[in-house]
Amino acid sequence: MQQRSETIPSALADRAALVRRTEWWLIHQGLPKFVTRQTLRTHTLPRMFPLLLLVLLLMVVPIEDWRTAVAVATVVPAAIWLIVTRAGRRPPPVLPRWLAVLLVGGYVAAPMGLASLGVALDPGAFGVTPGAVGQAEVALRMALSLALIVAVANVCTRYGVVSLVLHSLRHLVGDLRNSFGLLGRALPTLLFIIIFLFFTADIWVLASHLSTRRLVATLAVFTAVTFFAIAARLREELNAIEQSTAPDRLVAACARTPLEAVAPDLAPVARLTGLRRTEMLNILFILGTRQLIRAAVVGVAVFAFFIVFGLIAVNPDTAKQWIGADPEASGLVHAVPATMVTVAVLLAGFSVMYFAVSSMTDSEYRQRYFAGILGDISRVIAVRAVYLALQHLPAPDPPTIDTATTQRLWSGSAAQ
Repeated sequence: MQQRSETIPSALADRAALVRRTEWWLIHQGLPKFVTRQTLRTHTLPRMFPLLLLVLLLMVVPIEDWRTAVAVATVVPAAIWLIVTRAGRRPPPVLPRWLAVLLVGGYVAAPMGLASLGVALDPGAFGVTPGAVGQAEVALRMALSLALIVAVANVCTRYGVVSLVLHSLRHLVGDLRNSFGLLGRALPTLLFIIIFLFFTADIWVLASHLSTRRLVATLAVFTAVTFFAIAARLREELNAIEQSTAPDRLVAACARTPLEAVAPDLAPVARLTGLRRTEMLNILFILGTRQLIRAAVVGVAVFAFFIVFGLIAVNPDTAKQWIGADPEASGLVHAVPATMVTVAVLLAGFSVMYFAVSSMTDSEYRQRYFAGILGDISRVIAVRAVYLALQHLPAPDPPTIDTATTQRLWSGSAAQ
Protein backbone atom coordinates (compact mmCIF):
# COMPACT_ATOMS: atom_id res chain seq x y z
CA MET A 1 0.00 0.00 0.00
CA GLN A 2 2.93 2.28 0.80
CA GLN A 3 4.33 1.64 -2.67
CA ARG A 4 1.05 2.72 -4.31
CA SER A 5 0.87 5.95 -2.29
CA GLU A 6 4.39 6.82 -3.47
CA THR A 7 3.64 5.96 -7.08
CA ILE A 8 0.53 8.10 -7.53
CA PRO A 9 2.06 11.49 -6.61
CA SER A 10 5.02 10.79 -8.88
CA ALA A 11 2.64 9.89 -11.72
CA LEU A 12 0.66 13.10 -11.20
CA ALA A 13 3.77 15.23 -10.86
CA ASP A 14 4.03 15.83 -14.60
CA ARG A 15 0.33 16.17 -15.28
CA ALA A 16 0.82 17.89 -18.65
CA ALA A 17 2.81 14.95 -20.01
CA LEU A 18 0.24 12.47 -18.69
CA VAL A 19 -2.60 14.42 -20.31
CA ARG A 20 -0.65 14.55 -23.56
CA ARG A 21 -0.06 10.78 -23.59
CA THR A 22 -3.75 10.15 -22.85
CA GLU A 23 -4.77 12.42 -25.72
CA TRP A 24 -2.44 10.50 -28.01
CA TRP A 25 -4.12 7.27 -26.89
CA LEU A 26 -7.56 8.74 -27.69
CA ILE A 27 -6.34 9.75 -31.14
CA HIS A 28 -5.11 6.20 -31.74
CA GLN A 29 -8.62 4.96 -30.94
CA GLY A 30 -9.93 7.06 -33.83
CA LEU A 31 -11.58 9.58 -31.48
CA PRO A 32 -9.56 12.83 -31.66
CA LYS A 33 -12.68 14.88 -30.87
CA PHE A 34 -12.52 13.50 -27.34
CA VAL A 35 -9.44 15.67 -26.82
CA THR A 36 -10.41 18.91 -25.10
CA ARG A 37 -8.86 22.36 -25.53
CA GLN A 38 -7.45 21.61 -28.96
CA THR A 39 -5.61 24.41 -30.71
CA LEU A 40 -3.84 24.63 -34.03
CA ARG A 41 -0.42 25.00 -32.42
CA THR A 42 -0.69 22.36 -29.69
CA HIS A 43 -2.62 19.55 -31.36
CA THR A 44 -3.53 20.06 -35.01
CA LEU A 45 -0.41 21.44 -36.69
CA PRO A 46 2.05 18.87 -35.23
CA ARG A 47 -0.16 16.07 -36.54
CA MET A 48 -1.03 17.50 -39.95
CA PHE A 49 2.36 18.96 -40.89
CA PRO A 50 3.71 15.66 -42.35
CA LEU A 51 0.74 15.65 -44.74
CA LEU A 52 1.36 19.28 -45.66
CA LEU A 53 5.04 18.51 -46.22
CA LEU A 54 4.12 15.56 -48.44
CA VAL A 55 1.90 17.76 -50.64
CA LEU A 56 4.55 20.48 -50.76
CA LEU A 57 7.24 18.04 -51.91
CA LEU A 58 4.93 16.68 -54.58
CA MET A 59 4.48 20.22 -55.85
CA VAL A 60 8.15 21.24 -55.94
CA VAL A 61 10.13 18.01 -56.51
CA PRO A 62 11.13 18.14 -60.21
CA ILE A 63 10.56 14.50 -61.15
CA GLU A 64 8.58 13.64 -64.27
CA ASP A 65 7.59 10.09 -63.30
CA TRP A 66 4.73 10.46 -60.79
CA ARG A 67 5.51 7.12 -59.13
CA THR A 68 9.05 8.20 -58.36
CA ALA A 69 7.82 11.61 -57.21
CA VAL A 70 5.34 10.03 -54.78
CA ALA A 71 8.00 7.65 -53.44
CA VAL A 72 10.56 10.44 -52.92
CA ALA A 73 8.02 12.84 -51.42
CA THR A 74 6.73 10.19 -49.01
CA VAL A 75 10.11 9.20 -47.54
CA VAL A 76 10.95 12.53 -45.89
CA PRO A 77 7.60 13.15 -44.07
CA ALA A 78 7.39 9.50 -43.03
CA ALA A 79 10.92 9.55 -41.62
CA ILE A 80 10.28 12.79 -39.72
CA TRP A 81 7.02 11.43 -38.30
CA LEU A 82 8.60 8.14 -37.18
CA ILE A 83 11.53 9.92 -35.51
CA VAL A 84 9.43 12.57 -33.76
CA THR A 85 6.83 10.10 -32.48
CA ARG A 86 9.26 7.20 -32.00
CA ALA A 87 7.29 5.06 -34.42
CA GLY A 88 3.96 6.22 -33.02
CA ARG A 89 4.72 5.44 -29.37
CA ARG A 90 4.58 9.05 -28.17
CA PRO A 91 2.69 12.18 -29.27
CA PRO A 92 4.42 14.87 -31.32
CA PRO A 93 5.65 17.71 -29.09
CA VAL A 94 3.80 20.99 -28.76
CA LEU A 95 5.24 23.49 -31.21
CA PRO A 96 6.58 26.77 -29.81
CA ARG A 97 4.75 29.78 -31.14
CA TRP A 98 7.73 31.02 -33.14
CA LEU A 99 8.24 27.60 -34.77
CA ALA A 100 4.54 27.30 -35.68
CA VAL A 101 4.62 30.74 -37.33
CA LEU A 102 7.86 29.85 -39.12
CA LEU A 103 6.52 26.54 -40.44
CA VAL A 104 3.21 27.95 -41.66
CA GLY A 105 4.87 31.03 -43.14
CA GLY A 106 7.54 28.99 -44.86
CA TYR A 107 4.94 26.54 -46.15
CA VAL A 108 3.10 29.35 -47.87
CA ALA A 109 6.04 31.49 -48.92
CA ALA A 110 8.34 28.81 -50.33
CA PRO A 111 6.04 27.49 -53.11
CA MET A 112 4.94 31.01 -54.04
CA GLY A 113 8.58 32.13 -54.29
CA LEU A 114 9.51 29.09 -56.39
CA ALA A 115 6.53 29.67 -58.67
CA SER A 116 7.44 33.33 -59.16
CA LEU A 117 11.04 32.34 -59.92
CA GLY A 118 9.84 29.74 -62.43
CA VAL A 119 7.69 32.32 -64.20
CA ALA A 120 10.61 34.70 -64.39
CA LEU A 121 12.87 32.02 -65.91
CA ASP A 122 10.33 30.26 -68.19
CA PRO A 123 6.91 31.96 -68.49
CA GLY A 124 5.78 29.59 -71.21
CA ALA A 125 5.92 26.58 -68.90
CA PHE A 126 3.23 28.14 -66.70
CA GLY A 127 1.04 29.38 -69.53
CA VAL A 128 1.16 33.03 -68.46
CA THR A 129 2.50 36.23 -69.90
CA PRO A 130 6.02 37.23 -68.81
CA GLY A 131 6.52 40.04 -66.32
CA ALA A 132 5.13 41.07 -62.96
CA VAL A 133 1.51 40.36 -63.99
CA GLY A 134 2.33 36.75 -64.83
CA GLN A 135 4.22 36.28 -61.57
CA ALA A 136 1.33 37.73 -59.57
CA GLU A 137 -1.15 35.44 -61.36
CA VAL A 138 0.85 32.31 -60.60
CA ALA A 139 1.48 33.42 -57.00
CA LEU A 140 -2.27 34.01 -56.50
CA ARG A 141 -3.15 30.60 -57.89
CA MET A 142 -0.51 29.01 -55.70
CA ALA A 143 -1.78 30.85 -52.60
CA LEU A 144 -5.37 29.72 -53.23
CA SER A 145 -4.25 26.12 -53.77
CA LEU A 146 -2.22 26.15 -50.56
CA ALA A 147 -5.09 27.69 -48.59
CA LEU A 148 -7.40 24.91 -49.83
CA ILE A 149 -4.82 22.25 -48.98
CA VAL A 150 -4.34 23.63 -45.46
CA ALA A 151 -8.12 23.82 -44.91
CA VAL A 152 -8.68 20.21 -46.05
CA ALA A 153 -5.73 18.96 -43.99
CA ASN A 154 -7.04 20.83 -40.95
CA VAL A 155 -10.50 19.26 -41.20
CA CYS A 156 -9.10 15.77 -41.84
CA THR A 157 -6.72 16.08 -38.89
CA ARG A 158 -9.30 17.45 -36.44
CA TYR A 159 -11.71 14.61 -37.26
CA GLY A 160 -8.89 12.07 -37.39
CA VAL A 161 -9.50 10.62 -40.85
CA VAL A 162 -6.11 8.89 -40.88
CA SER A 163 -6.55 7.69 -37.28
CA LEU A 164 -10.02 6.40 -38.14
CA VAL A 165 -8.68 4.39 -41.09
CA LEU A 166 -5.80 2.97 -39.04
CA HIS A 167 -8.17 2.13 -36.18
CA SER A 168 -10.49 0.27 -38.57
CA LEU A 169 -7.54 -1.60 -40.08
CA ARG A 170 -6.34 -2.67 -36.61
CA HIS A 171 -9.75 -4.20 -35.90
CA LEU A 172 -10.16 -5.55 -39.43
CA VAL A 173 -8.93 -9.07 -38.68
CA GLY A 174 -11.23 -9.53 -35.69
CA ASP A 175 -14.19 -8.02 -37.51
CA LEU A 176 -13.63 -10.24 -40.53
CA ARG A 177 -13.27 -13.30 -38.30
CA ASN A 178 -16.69 -12.56 -36.84
CA SER A 179 -18.09 -11.75 -40.27
CA PHE A 180 -17.10 -15.12 -41.71
CA GLY A 181 -18.81 -16.74 -38.76
CA LEU A 182 -22.03 -14.86 -39.38
CA LEU A 183 -22.27 -15.75 -43.09
CA GLY A 184 -23.93 -19.05 -42.24
CA ARG A 185 -26.59 -17.20 -40.25
CA ALA A 186 -27.12 -14.10 -42.36
CA LEU A 187 -26.74 -15.41 -45.91
CA PRO A 188 -29.73 -17.78 -46.06
CA THR A 189 -32.09 -15.12 -44.71
CA LEU A 190 -30.78 -12.48 -47.11
CA LEU A 191 -30.96 -14.78 -50.12
CA PHE A 192 -34.52 -15.78 -49.24
CA ILE A 193 -35.49 -12.09 -49.24
CA ILE A 194 -33.77 -10.94 -52.43
CA ILE A 195 -33.45 -14.01 -54.67
CA PHE A 196 -36.86 -13.31 -56.20
CA LEU A 197 -35.65 -9.87 -57.25
CA PHE A 198 -32.92 -11.50 -59.30
CA PHE A 199 -35.52 -13.17 -61.52
CA THR A 200 -37.51 -9.99 -62.02
CA ALA A 201 -37.26 -8.49 -65.51
CA ASP A 202 -37.71 -4.96 -64.14
CA ILE A 203 -34.45 -5.00 -62.22
CA TRP A 204 -32.59 -6.24 -65.29
CA VAL A 205 -34.09 -3.45 -67.39
CA LEU A 206 -33.13 -0.94 -64.70
CA ALA A 207 -29.59 -2.32 -64.51
CA SER A 208 -29.15 -2.23 -68.29
CA HIS A 209 -29.87 1.53 -68.34
CA LEU A 210 -27.96 2.35 -65.15
CA SER A 211 -24.72 4.24 -65.77
CA THR A 212 -21.68 3.82 -63.58
CA ARG A 213 -22.24 7.24 -62.02
CA ARG A 214 -25.82 6.41 -61.09
CA LEU A 215 -24.77 3.02 -59.75
CA VAL A 216 -22.21 4.68 -57.46
CA ALA A 217 -24.84 7.22 -56.37
CA THR A 218 -27.24 4.37 -55.52
CA LEU A 219 -24.61 2.67 -53.38
CA ALA A 220 -23.94 6.03 -51.69
CA VAL A 221 -27.65 6.24 -50.81
CA PHE A 222 -27.47 2.77 -49.24
CA THR A 223 -24.43 3.91 -47.22
CA ALA A 224 -26.21 7.09 -46.09
CA VAL A 225 -29.25 5.12 -44.94
CA THR A 226 -26.93 2.87 -42.92
CA PHE A 227 -25.29 5.84 -41.21
CA PHE A 228 -28.67 7.45 -40.45
CA ALA A 229 -29.86 4.19 -38.90
CA ILE A 230 -26.71 3.98 -36.77
CA ALA A 231 -27.11 7.62 -35.70
CA ALA A 232 -30.72 6.99 -34.65
CA ARG A 233 -29.66 3.97 -32.60
CA LEU A 234 -26.55 5.59 -31.18
CA ARG A 235 -28.26 7.97 -28.75
CA GLU A 236 -30.21 5.14 -27.13
CA GLU A 237 -27.11 3.00 -26.75
CA LEU A 238 -25.03 5.84 -25.30
CA ASN A 239 -27.71 6.62 -22.72
CA ALA A 240 -27.31 3.10 -21.38
CA ILE A 241 -23.52 3.36 -21.46
CA GLU A 242 -23.34 6.75 -19.70
CA GLN A 243 -25.40 5.61 -16.71
CA SER A 244 -22.64 3.40 -15.26
CA THR A 245 -20.08 5.43 -13.23
CA ALA A 246 -18.85 2.81 -10.76
CA PRO A 247 -15.20 3.53 -9.80
CA ASP A 248 -14.15 -0.08 -10.26
CA ARG A 249 -15.51 0.00 -13.80
CA LEU A 250 -13.55 3.17 -14.56
CA VAL A 251 -10.37 1.66 -13.14
CA ALA A 252 -10.83 -1.49 -15.23
CA ALA A 253 -11.41 0.60 -18.36
CA CYS A 254 -8.12 2.47 -17.81
CA ALA A 255 -6.06 -0.73 -17.77
CA ARG A 256 -3.30 -0.69 -20.43
CA THR A 257 -3.76 3.04 -20.99
CA PRO A 258 -1.59 6.00 -19.88
CA LEU A 259 -4.06 6.56 -17.01
CA GLU A 260 -3.62 3.10 -15.48
CA ALA A 261 -1.39 4.28 -12.60
CA VAL A 262 -3.60 7.20 -11.54
CA ALA A 263 -7.04 5.70 -12.24
CA PRO A 264 -7.59 4.33 -8.68
CA ASP A 265 -7.21 7.85 -7.23
CA LEU A 266 -9.12 9.67 -9.97
CA ALA A 267 -12.01 7.21 -10.46
CA PRO A 268 -13.92 8.21 -7.27
CA VAL A 269 -14.11 11.84 -8.43
CA ALA A 270 -14.62 11.12 -12.14
CA ARG A 271 -18.03 11.68 -13.70
CA LEU A 272 -19.43 10.70 -17.08
CA THR A 273 -20.44 14.02 -18.61
CA GLY A 274 -22.65 14.39 -21.66
CA LEU A 275 -20.98 14.04 -25.03
CA ARG A 276 -20.64 17.03 -27.32
CA ARG A 277 -22.04 16.95 -30.85
CA THR A 278 -18.58 16.60 -32.37
CA GLU A 279 -17.82 13.68 -30.04
CA MET A 280 -21.09 12.01 -31.02
CA LEU A 281 -20.19 12.49 -34.69
CA ASN A 282 -16.77 10.98 -34.07
CA ILE A 283 -18.33 7.90 -32.47
CA LEU A 284 -20.77 7.66 -35.37
CA PHE A 285 -17.85 7.51 -37.81
CA ILE A 286 -16.26 4.71 -35.80
CA LEU A 287 -19.45 2.65 -35.56
CA GLY A 288 -20.42 3.28 -39.18
CA THR A 289 -17.00 2.35 -40.55
CA ARG A 290 -16.69 -0.86 -38.58
CA GLN A 291 -20.28 -1.88 -39.30
CA LEU A 292 -19.82 -1.29 -43.03
CA ILE A 293 -16.54 -3.26 -43.08
CA ARG A 294 -18.25 -6.16 -41.35
CA ALA A 295 -21.33 -5.97 -43.57
CA ALA A 296 -19.16 -5.68 -46.69
CA VAL A 297 -18.13 -9.30 -46.21
CA VAL A 298 -21.79 -10.28 -46.49
CA GLY A 299 -22.11 -8.05 -49.56
CA VAL A 300 -19.14 -9.69 -51.28
CA ALA A 301 -20.61 -13.14 -50.57
CA VAL A 302 -24.00 -12.08 -52.01
CA PHE A 303 -22.31 -10.61 -55.10
CA ALA A 304 -20.28 -13.78 -55.73
CA PHE A 305 -23.37 -15.96 -55.21
CA PHE A 306 -25.47 -14.11 -57.79
CA ILE A 307 -22.65 -14.07 -60.34
CA VAL A 308 -22.22 -17.84 -60.08
CA PHE A 309 -25.96 -18.48 -59.79
CA GLY A 310 -26.68 -16.18 -62.74
CA LEU A 311 -24.24 -17.98 -65.00
CA ILE A 312 -26.03 -21.23 -64.18
CA ALA A 313 -29.68 -20.13 -64.21
CA VAL A 314 -29.81 -17.22 -66.71
CA ASN A 315 -28.82 -18.04 -70.28
CA PRO A 316 -28.17 -15.33 -72.90
CA ASP A 317 -31.62 -15.78 -74.51
CA THR A 318 -33.38 -15.16 -71.20
CA ALA A 319 -31.25 -12.09 -70.52
CA LYS A 320 -31.98 -10.81 -74.04
CA GLN A 321 -35.71 -11.24 -73.50
CA TRP A 322 -35.55 -9.33 -70.20
CA ILE A 323 -33.49 -6.36 -71.38
CA GLY A 324 -34.66 -6.29 -74.99
CA ALA A 325 -31.15 -6.55 -76.51
CA ASP A 326 -28.15 -8.80 -76.60
CA PRO A 327 -26.31 -8.55 -73.26
CA GLU A 328 -22.89 -6.96 -73.47
CA ALA A 329 -19.87 -8.67 -71.98
CA SER A 330 -18.48 -7.07 -68.86
CA GLY A 331 -14.91 -6.13 -68.12
CA LEU A 332 -14.96 -8.48 -65.12
CA VAL A 333 -15.15 -11.79 -67.00
CA HIS A 334 -15.97 -12.05 -70.69
CA ALA A 335 -18.61 -14.71 -70.07
CA VAL A 336 -20.43 -12.58 -67.48
CA PRO A 337 -22.89 -10.04 -68.96
CA ALA A 338 -22.43 -6.45 -67.79
CA THR A 339 -26.09 -6.24 -66.80
CA MET A 340 -25.71 -9.29 -64.56
CA VAL A 341 -22.79 -7.62 -62.79
CA THR A 342 -24.88 -4.49 -62.20
CA VAL A 343 -27.78 -6.52 -60.84
CA ALA A 344 -25.45 -8.40 -58.51
CA VAL A 345 -23.92 -5.12 -57.30
CA LEU A 346 -27.37 -3.64 -56.58
CA LEU A 347 -28.47 -6.70 -54.62
CA ALA A 348 -25.17 -6.84 -52.74
CA GLY A 349 -25.49 -3.15 -51.82
CA PHE A 350 -29.00 -3.72 -50.53
CA SER A 351 -27.75 -6.72 -48.54
CA VAL A 352 -25.02 -4.65 -46.91
CA MET A 353 -27.55 -2.02 -45.84
CA TYR A 354 -30.03 -4.61 -44.60
CA PHE A 355 -27.48 -6.54 -42.56
CA ALA A 356 -25.82 -3.44 -41.08
CA VAL A 357 -29.19 -2.20 -39.81
CA SER A 358 -30.56 -5.57 -38.70
CA SER A 359 -27.38 -6.38 -36.73
CA MET A 360 -28.23 -3.42 -34.48
CA THR A 361 -31.95 -4.08 -34.10
CA ASP A 362 -32.26 -7.86 -34.09
CA SER A 363 -31.56 -9.10 -30.55
CA GLU A 364 -29.57 -12.17 -31.60
CA TYR A 365 -27.41 -10.35 -34.15
CA ARG A 366 -26.89 -7.47 -31.75
CA GLN A 367 -25.65 -9.74 -28.97
CA ARG A 368 -23.27 -11.60 -31.27
CA TYR A 369 -21.89 -8.90 -33.57
CA PHE A 370 -22.74 -5.37 -32.39
CA ALA A 371 -22.20 -5.64 -28.63
CA GLY A 372 -18.42 -5.94 -29.07
CA ILE A 373 -18.17 -2.61 -30.88
CA LEU A 374 -20.32 -0.94 -28.22
CA GLY A 375 -18.05 -2.42 -25.55
CA ASP A 376 -15.03 -0.71 -27.12
CA ILE A 377 -16.90 2.61 -27.25
CA SER A 378 -18.04 2.17 -23.63
CA ARG A 379 -14.44 1.69 -22.52
CA VAL A 380 -13.25 4.84 -24.30
CA ILE A 381 -16.06 6.88 -22.71
CA ALA A 382 -15.00 5.61 -19.28
CA VAL A 383 -11.37 6.56 -20.00
CA ARG A 384 -12.62 9.98 -21.09
CA ALA A 385 -14.24 10.49 -17.67
CA VAL A 386 -10.92 9.83 -15.88
CA TYR A 387 -9.10 12.01 -18.43
CA LEU A 388 -11.45 14.92 -17.69
CA ALA A 389 -11.01 14.38 -13.94
CA LEU A 390 -7.24 14.58 -14.43
CA GLN A 391 -7.58 17.86 -16.30
CA HIS A 392 -9.81 19.37 -13.62
CA LEU A 393 -7.44 18.59 -10.75
CA PRO A 394 -6.36 21.77 -8.93
CA ALA A 395 -2.79 22.83 -9.50
CA PRO A 396 -0.47 21.61 -6.72
CA ASP A 397 0.43 24.21 -4.12
CA PRO A 398 4.06 25.38 -4.11
CA PRO A 399 6.15 23.95 -1.25
CA THR A 400 6.07 26.06 1.90
CA ILE A 401 8.81 26.48 4.52
CA ASP A 402 7.94 27.24 8.13
CA THR A 403 9.54 30.06 10.18
CA ALA A 404 11.97 27.81 12.10
CA THR A 405 13.33 26.33 8.89
CA THR A 406 13.75 29.80 7.39
CA GLN A 407 15.73 31.04 10.41
CA ARG A 408 17.93 27.93 10.29
CA LEU A 409 18.70 28.48 6.61
CA TRP A 410 19.54 32.15 7.23
CA SER A 411 21.77 31.34 10.17
CA GLY A 412 23.55 28.66 8.18
CA SER A 413 24.23 31.05 5.30
CA ALA A 414 25.46 33.77 7.72
CA ALA A 415 27.85 31.31 9.36
CA GLN A 416 29.34 30.51 5.99
